[in-house]
Amino acid sequence: MKKWFLNFMLLLATGNPLFAQDAKLRIRDFTPRFTIKEFHVSGVCGQCTRRILNALNVTGVKSAYWDKEEQRLVIQYEEKKIGLVQVHTLIAAAGHDTETVKAPDEAYAKLPSCCHYRKTN
Repeated sequence: MKKWFLNFMLLLATGNPLFAQDAKLRIRDFTPRFTIKEFHVSGVCGQCTRRILNALNVTGVKSAYWDKEEQRLVIQYEEKKIGLVQVHTLIAAAGHDTETVKAPDEAYAKLPSCCHYRKTN
C-alpha cells in the first residue's frame, strides 16, 4: 500500500507541471481582428460606386460601403494584411480622390464623362 501511495504522489508531483504548461498554450488573443474606418471619397454615380468597391476587392478588406450622397466610405479591414495608406492608394489608382491621396490625372482622365467629379473653372 505504501508503494502504491508513493507512486501516486510521484505521479501527481510530476504530472501537474505538464498540464499547467499545456493550459498556458490555450490562452486566446481577444484583440479585435478587424478595424473600421470612415473617410471621404469623391465620386458622383453608380459606376463610381462599383469602381470604388471593386478597387477594394483585395486581401485584408472584409467589407466596404460607399454612400454616394455623403461621399463617405466605411471600410472594415484587417490591419495585419493591409494598411489604411494602401486603401487610399488603391482608391486613388482607380481614379477617385480620398481625404489623403489625390487620384493621378491619368487615372482621372480614364473615368467616363459621367464620373468626372472635379470642377473645372
